[in-house]
Amino acid sequence: MSVGMMAGEFGGQSEIGRGGWSCAQVSASDPPYDWELVEGEVVVRGRIGYRHRLIRDALVRALGSARRAPYAIRADQRIVLGEFSALRPDVVVVDESAVEMYAAEGIPAAAAVLVVEIVSDDSRGDDWYRTPRLYAAAGIANFWRVERGLDDRPIVYQYWLDDESREYVPAPTPIHSGTLSTAVPFPVRVDLSAIYTPRPDGRASRRSDGRGLSPRPGAGCGGGSRRPIESVATGW
Repeated sequence: MSVGMMAGEFGGQSEIGRGGWSCAQVSASDPPYDWELVEGEVVVRGRIGYRHRLIRDALVRALGSARRAPYAIRADQRIVLGEFSALRPDVVVVDESAVEMYAAEGIPAAAAVLVVEIVSDDSRGDDWYRTPRLYAAAGIANFWRVERGLDDRPIVYQYWLDDESREYVPAPTPIHSGTLSTAVPFPVRVDLSAIYTPRPDGRASRRSDGRGLSPRPGAGCGGGSRRPIESVATGW
């Protein structure tokens, strides 16, 4: 589905402000598909594959088992990052004491303390650059990027928000393979080695093995699976 077709559903082009579509406009239109709003552009959210769901659900279970009040764990929930941006990370940890209730458009960024994005081939550009930049600008304190290791088990890259630059920087222990252990946003330990997602064709993974350098998220540009064209199934 093209941007033009979506704009036609919401009304005439005259309704679009200088910043593009607003969260309020898109929510009021109630589109019949999963959507995200990226800097004023409405995009159809691609479907996720079995392996992607397996990783997401394992992280949700681990975080849910370790959580403590006032935190809650949500999967695939929309976060409102500003008037013109609303994204749906794979996992979000919410401080429920930060807001009285969730806004109709989604979870307010002020309530999110951790967002997790699981990288697939089609979403790599977004998950490395564009989305962490938006999360950081909205003030979300913690960001995890989950890659697929050479052994087909997940590797987690952990970032903290630098308050001065409003950019994510690597945590003191930035790369977690085998076991993820961290104290923020609360103490949690995840056995990553138990999450095995082999490629169906038996090919070796082309993803990171955890030994190389990882770029600072949000620095650069790239494409991704959040497309204004059509829903696309991803491999992870």
